[in-house]
Amino acid sequence: MSQTVRSRLADFPVKTLVLGASFATMAMMGTIVPSFADPISPEGLWYTKGQESIIKFQPCKPTFCGSVVWLKDPNGADGKPMLDTKNPDKTKQIQPMIGTEIFTGMTPADDHWKGKAYNADDGKTYDVTFTVKTVKEPNDTADVRGCILGFLCGTETFTRAAEVPGGDPTLTATAATAPAAKGAKAAHPAAKKDTAKK
Repeated sequence: MSQTVRSRLADFPVKTLVLGASFATMAMMGTIVPSFADPISPEGLWYTKGQESIIKFQPCKPTFCGSVVWLKDPNGADGKPMLDTKNPDKTKQIQPMIGTEIFTGMTPADDHWKGKAYNADDGKTYDVTFTVKTVKEPNDTADVRGCILGFLCGTETFTRAAEVPGGDPTLTATAATAPAAKGAKAAHPAAKKDTAKK
């Protein structure tokens, strides 16, 4: 070992070395390793920044996903519904923005959720985290942090929405495509018989 290196080690505070060793030991023993509770569920309706849109988070087993269910300005300059025109998948460029899945693969990670978020403004997908906050009222806001290339990051705040203005279109679509109840099917032939008798 050179004299210079010995000199620098000698000048380094012994207390610092001791504390560093102590913390390392405690960390290995699990004494100071931070623990996180499961993150608060993102499920529900969320206004994006400026209340420009509402995203509906729901379970997409085994993860969560989020789709657009409302837009402040749902129509383009031509008066027709906004379409996902910048989607890299050309087959999806004719799909309406309402109903488009934005958040995908959201899985728990410490105190937040992490996954991917699709940006319809540029047609690209970014890494994102979603953290439900409890600063003002329980679960009323969420910090959404998206990153390009893992380091160019920005944060926006979402706020809870009590309902979808005009109704949730995903529920309407589900009701329209849902099969009739078994009871209704059983009654149908009987109704035909009664009509025939008359």
